[in-house]
Amino acid sequence: MKLDQFKDGYAIIEELEDNGFEAYFVGGCIRNYLLGLPVNDIDITTSAKPDEIIRLFPKTIPLNVEHGTVIVRYNHLSYEVTTFKTSELQSNEPLSLYEDLKRRDFTLNAIAMNKEGHLLDYFKGQEAIKQRKLIGVENTSKRIVEDPLRIIRAFRLMGQYNFSLDRTLERSIQDHKDLLNTVAVERITDEFNKLLQAPHLVKCLAIMNEYNIFNNLPYFKTSSFNAAFCKEVTRRYDSFSEFIAHYALLNDLPIRQVMKEWKASNKMIDDAVKLYTYVQSFKKEGLSSLNVYQVDKNLIATTISLSKRIHLPIEEESFYELKETLPIQSKDDIDFSGNDLISLFPHKKRGKWIGDTLGAIEIAILNEDIKNNKMLIKEWVLCHQQEMK
Repeated sequence: MKLDQFKDGYAIIEELEDNGFEAYFVGGCIRNYLLGLPVNDIDITTSAKPDEIIRLFPKTIPLNVEHGTVIVRYNHLSYEVTTFKTSELQSNEPLSLYEDLKRRDFTLNAIAMNKEGHLLDYFKGQEAIKQRKLIGVENTSKRIVEDPLRIIRAFRLMGQYNFSLDRTLERSIQDHKDLLNTVAVERITDEFNKLLQAPHLVKCLAIMNEYNIFNNLPYFKTSSFNAAFCKEVTRRYDSFSEFIAHYALLNDLPIRQVMKEWKASNKMIDDAVKLYTYVQSFKKEGLSSLNVYQVDKNLIATTISLSKRIHLPIEEESFYELKETLPIQSKDDIDFSGNDLISLFPHKKRGKWIGDTLGAIEIAILNEDIKNNKMLIKEWVLCHQQEMK
């Protein structure tokens, strides 16, 4: 029986099988299916090797070939197809589904399904799902040592599905948490960002703090992450940028430096700095035409959320009421351009003065010193030209 949630994944499995390979649905898609949740990313595990997968399908992306993963594009969707995992020490051993599942992180992720809908569950993953427990596959400590990022992933899955940690997994995490220092910071940031958006984040952060996990994470290893901050976290975050901005605001920290130690992307750093700056402005001045205007459209909801986290009386309704009264909503609305300014002063050498003058015009309009009208702006500039050298 074909399930609608798995879409064209069946066609990929059938193509692999028709060419003499084994192939199964595996991992998060099976986990979500069993939990009655939406199935998003569909992963397939197969006995075919990357070069054989690439040969069989016309549209592929070699995502992580050294680890056996190829993206297969089928019917405008992407499917991760990965060769059965095997021991690095015994890389020539026969490939098998059992050995593949044995090397996965947690039992709820170590369930496979064939195209007929039959589940292959060698490690009692379904039982763990019923008990709502995270359990390591076979040798839990070995699984953690293989990839210490699984420590953060365990908390992320706990927060996502409101599961508890199996006692053996708890001990393994506490025994090997120092190994997080060996994991690439970018990988930690990516996984931690997913954790921050989990519905049951509050519980996770409290347990992570209790286990001293933060002592092994970027920046926090040199700056005490404390229980007091955990008590300030009452719900999940929109983004990693919001989390760091919140932490920096409460602890008066250099936001850009913290983000750089986490090796965040330039966009994430930019967003965090903006959020920090916006909320600091609200903290000092309350809502004003200028600080409401300065908030990027795509950061409004997060800025209001962050303001509430540090107990500022900023309400969404008040923000939008003030925003609607602004004479302009962005620089694009200003009835005067850099070219107008150059035409006004044709003999003046181009330079920084142009941007400075346009910025002064913008603020003057927001402060209602002038109306947003080309002729009135021109008159205002001529009257203030001595101040704009």
